[in-house]
Amino acid sequence: MVMKKKILSILLCFLFLFCVGCDGGPSDGNSDVETPKSLDGVKVISKPSDYNFAEAVGDKASENYYNLFSAEILNQLYRVYEDFTNEEFVANEDLKTAIFKDLETDKGVSFNNYSVGNAYLFGSTSTDQYYVFDSLRYTIEKIETVKDESGNILSHAITINPDSAWNWNISNDATSKKIFFTSVVESGDGVVSGNTYTFEGLTSGWEELYNIYPDFKPSFGEYYFDTAIKEGDVTQYRNSPYYQATKGEEVSAKNFYQDALEYAVYLLVMGFDYDFSEQSNPNNALYDFDIKRTNGLVTDIEVGGWGASRISIGEALQKAKDAYAEIGTYIGITEEDKEEIIAFIKDVVIGEKAFAKNQFTVDFVEYTSAGGTQSLAGTQPEDTIFYRNYEKIIANVVDYACTEAPIGFDAEAMNNNGTKGKSLGLDSPYLASQITDYSGDYFFMSYEDESDDNMFQYIEAQEYQSIIFYPQDESIGQTISDIWLAFEYNTEIDGLEMLDSLTINVGLRYFNSEAGEFEYDGSTQIVVEKGHYDSFKMPDENWLLMGHSTKTASYYDLAIDKEIEIKTPFINNEIINPFATGETIGEFKSKYINGYDGTREYFKLNPSTSPTSVGSFGTLNPDKFSSKSGVAREQDVCDYIEIYFDVEKPTLETGNNYNFKVGLLQFLTL
Repeated sequence: MVMKKKILSILLCFLFLFCVGCDGGPSDGNSDVETPKSLDGVKVISKPSDYNFAEAVGDKASENYYNLFSAEILNQLYRVYEDFTNEEFVANEDLKTAIFKDLETDKGVSFNNYSVGNAYLFGSTSTDQYYVFDSLRYTIEKIETVKDESGNILSHAITINPDSAWNWNISNDATSKKIFFTSVVESGDGVVSGNTYTFEGLTSGWEELYNIYPDFKPSFGEYYFDTAIKEGDVTQYRNSPYYQATKGEEVSAKNFYQDALEYAVYLLVMGFDYDFSEQSNPNNALYDFDIKRTNGLVTDIEVGGWGASRISIGEALQKAKDAYAEIGTYIGITEEDKEEIIAFIKDVVIGEKAFAKNQFTVDFVEYTSAGGTQSLAGTQPEDTIFYRNYEKIIANVVDYACTEAPIGFDAEAMNNNGTKGKSLGLDSPYLASQITDYSGDYFFMSYEDESDDNMFQYIEAQEYQSIIFYPQDESIGQTISDIWLAFEYNTEIDGLEMLDSLTINVGLRYFNSEAGEFEYDGSTQIVVEKGHYDSFKMPDENWLLMGHSTKTASYYDLAIDKEIEIKTPFINNEIINPFATGETIGEFKSKYINGYDGTREYFKLNPSTSPTSVGSFGTLNPDKFSSKSGVAREQDVCDYIEIYFDVEKPTLETGNNYNFKVGLLQFLTL
């Protein structure tokens, strides 16, 4: 039967004779003031529509964390595979150790002879450097040394493979920064035939080419400045071959590839993964880059997926930032994000053809001019296998870049030198959420008048993620019979468009701190139609009952098919409690989960439960409340009941309103 809430509240007090309390909302005139409340309070995690990502990281971190991360990745990748003589790189042993750690040593020579203490990336007696020189644009595959009958060198012919060029590169006609061999040949000291460069009269080893013509080394970073800052912006562009700059009184720099990587990072952390092997993946178009060049210099990158025509990478990056501000659910990158970013670098930045040369063989052929085929030694020199260690070095670079993009500061963390205070790197992600504590029955729906219009007047419209209940002492140890929730999706918010409905995956779970596990975990999916809240039918057994938000008699329920008893009071933790310890709790109070006071450790990031949805949602971190996990604060150990909400966001659309209202009708125990 459908009833008004005031009547329902009165009836329920008679029906549930053993309930601890009967809450009627903040100002229920029909409630006896002496009647004990069924809850001390409710803790809510939500993503507010006006969440401030910059404020959450704190003043010892950077609000431009994804920009710094992307800049550092490209900077270090190019130092390794192109400009490995960079003074800053060579002098920084910690950096080199981080990037060249745990390299594979059984697949050929290259980076394998690196060790801490070397002044150069490669050993001083090694010639490995010559085979990876300018790896961005070619691979040396064959070297023929022509000698006369006396063994004197007449010429060297070096064959390169330009198919091994990285996708994100500067073309060979970029001002004077052509590939090494093209530059040397144009100086008049060689002959080119296809991709084979022949040098006459070079009487020493072919490696001496790099000492004879040092000015032709393609030091892209040096040519395009070491660092630059976009005018009027805090965005940092690091040393790399990618940006175009105009020299003069004012420096105006644009790093299109760096913008493209930052754009991809935003998309990947929001859950918009690509899969080029699956043509039907709708996200693939978002990673369809068209590189524009003028005289070999990159002058723009256009990207698809945002409409009928391509847009500039600058515009696309801003769209990605806007989307993140709206639907982003955490700050930082997860281990899954790292895997996606590493795959992106492999697939898009380097590319399939270049990656195929991760391991390659240089064919050495030595022969005399007499007859043209007889080797002086009688045998052909042994081929040499080289290994670029792409997989490991990319992963190491991504790890290192995380340390250069701080998203918080832990004042209690110990450093290796015994000092306190440490920056949180980008790979220490935490929820972009707000904690709100409601005292007593304040999160219950209001029965102040006969109208349904004001039932949610004390509850804000937000993207709710989790609700945790604070039972009163009288409720401890009693079986929970019913938890009744009601929903409404009816709040207009400036700049956001109301959808016809919200699809929400709703779950209820009970955590037993002594067992250290969830004893009950059930979920269901509901569709909350746009419209005003309406009353619903009364259940006839134990349910988590959720009221529909249209003027119908519809309702949803999630059965509690296991006896649940809360045996401990919920913690009064000053870190995650918005109310200071000892402060009298008023109606409600909120604070951010943030990167500087430890709140992040008490909450867990969960990927969306739906394969068709992007994003994630927050819940309590059970490890912080289990007696079996050895938590640092014994007083944090407790049982709890949590209801979580995973709002489906199936498309990359900015401007949608995902903010709804949810409130308690009853929390009853037997």
